[in-house]
Amino acid sequence: MKYNVLISSTWMWNPGDEFIRKGCLNLLREVLPSDTNYFFWDRNPDLLSMPKIVSNCYNSYNVEELKHINLVCILGSPDWYGSSYDNLFTFLLDNKIPLLAIGIGSPFENISLDKDALEIYNNSNTFSIARDVNVAKYIPAKVLPCPAIFCSDLHEIKTKDRLLITQTHSTKNQNTHPKIFNNLYNNWKNDVCVFYKQCYKDWISHKPYYSANPDDLIEYIQPYKHIVSTRLHGAIAALAQGCNAYIVTSKDNFRINSTAEEFKPLLSVYNNLESVEYTPSKYKEIKEFKEETRKQYISLLKDLI
Repeated sequence: MKYNVLISSTWMWNPGDEFIRKGCLNLLREVLPSDTNYFFWDRNPDLLSMPKIVSNCYNSYNVEELKHINLVCILGSPDWYGSSYDNLFTFLLDNKIPLLAIGIGSPFENISLDKDALEIYNNSNTFSIARDVNVAKYIPAKVLPCPAIFCSDLHEIKTKDRLLITQTHSTKNQNTHPKIFNNLYNNWKNDVCVFYKQCYKDWISHKPYYSANPDDLIEYIQPYKHIVSTRLHGAIAALAQGCNAYIVTSKDNFRINSTAEEFKPLLSVYNNLESVEYTPSKYKEIKEFKEETRKQYISLLKDLI
């Protein structure tokens, strides 16, 4: 019987989730059998009240169909607990199915875990690799840089100068501070890339690049020397390909600041565009960082699987 893995992520909702998923799968394929079957649990929050009658994905409405699964992997995102997982956590505990959580991060400094989450993440059949040290204050977890760094191979040759990966200040759950938005909108004079169709409308006068396909976004980022980003995983996808990356965000953005900490000194965080300090290529340092981080991940995963 083949090994069956259930992957929890989103699809066509948040490119950052898909960058994490690509990075995690690249790691898992190094340690799992080559003929492993990968099933998909769609945690897209837009679907929580919409049971799918015909779908190629699993969700909380068909959890009883998962008895063929050998391992469940929750990949990245601050969304690794809460009501959307209640049915799944109960099923895993009842059926003694192991859980591997990779790249999970802190939505806020103070994390409030419910009874089901505390039980599953403290279970002997669960292993967690967090992307920031704050998570490890609440559950047993190793801490390594976000696995989105493995979403793409490195590319040393860069033919374009600067790209802004940005968002709007009006998109629910993916907004940026209006002051930062206005600063970037009025002062950025180079190429622009956005990850959401709503952001495309707000940035349309800058002629931004947009694609609903995350692979297109990764390919578009690749040739730039410098990536300025208001999006956490826009910056990490840039590092993945050997680009210099700089984040612009507010001082109180705990989710971004806590994850970026694990990438220092490769990834710098600024509070406005004017303070960004462009540096010579860090390609060599990024390559060494990726190689060392990959070794740490593979060592941990081989011990677990």
